[in-house]
Amino acid sequence: AKVSASYTSLSNREGLIKDLKERYYWTDHEGKLFESIPKGVSKGAGVEFLMHYLKADMEDTYGFGDSRNDLEMLQTVKYGVLMGNGDQKLKDLVAFSTEAMFDNGLFNALRRFSLI
Repeated sequence: AKVSASYTSLSNREGLIKDLKERYYWTDHEGKLFESIPKGVSKGAGVEFLMHYLKADMEDTYGFGDSRNDLEMLQTVKYGVLMGNGDQKLKDLVAFSTEAMFDNGLFNALRRFSLI
């Protein structure tokens, strides 16, 4: 469960974060949009749950993302790939990178990994 919201100069963003920071993580996107997710919930935890449920090996996991809310997933999977249009602050935190989404980034990465 994730909430995405935009805010303006009239919004009390800091007050909202202060009131809910004990229970939610916040991610800012370029000063116009933020996302919140409950603490303990993440894409990485989702991958771990699914792989455990399927009795599958984490060695076979790939993840593709472009923003801070993808970081835990990209670090949980065996092959985490930052999209070229992604938050470049994450580049040193993720093992692999590819071109931007609209520059065939996903296709190119799948070919590099010999998945297609």
